[in-house]
Amino acid sequence: MIFTSNYENAKEGNLASISIDGGKKANFEGKWIRELSPNENIYSHWNNQEEWDQYYINQYYYQVLKGNKYVLDELVKKYEGYQKDIILLSYAKPEEFSHRYLVSSYLEIKYGIVVPELFIDEEGNYITTTKKPKYTKDKLLRLVRISER
Repeated sequence: MIFTSNYENAKEGNLASISIDGGKKANFEGKWIRELSPNENIYSHWNNQEEWDQYYINQYYYQVLKGNKYVLDELVKKYEGYQKDIILLSYAKPEEFSHRYLVSSYLEIKYGIVVPELFIDEEGNYITTTKKPKYTKDKLLRLVRISER
C-alpha cells in the first residue's frame, strides 16, 4: 500500500522522500524519489495563499505529475497488491497544503488508488486517516479534466 506522511511523524518503515532536498533538513537519509519533488521555481510566485495554492497545483501538475507518468506507473506497479508498503514523505504537517497530497490525489484520480495519510503512534502502530485538504483533490481533478480532454 502507498501512504503519505511527514518526516516528523514517520521515522521507520519503507520511507521515501519526495521533497526538493530529499529530506536533508529533517536529517532524512532514506530513498529519494527526486522525480516527484517540486521544482524550486514553483515557490517564486506568492500573492496570497489561495492564489498561490492554485498556482502551485498547476505548476506541480504540469512540471511533475504529467511529465513523470513512467515514475508513477512504476510506483503503482511496485506497490500494487500490498507486497511492500511505501510512505511518501514531505515536510508539511498533516492537513497543511502539501505536494504529497497532490501525489496522493493524482494516484486516486488516474489509478483509482486511495493513498491514506499515515500517523504512527508511540508504539509504532500505523493509524491512517483520509484527513487531507479536500480542495487540493478538487482543484487537481478539474485541472486533469481540462488538460486531458
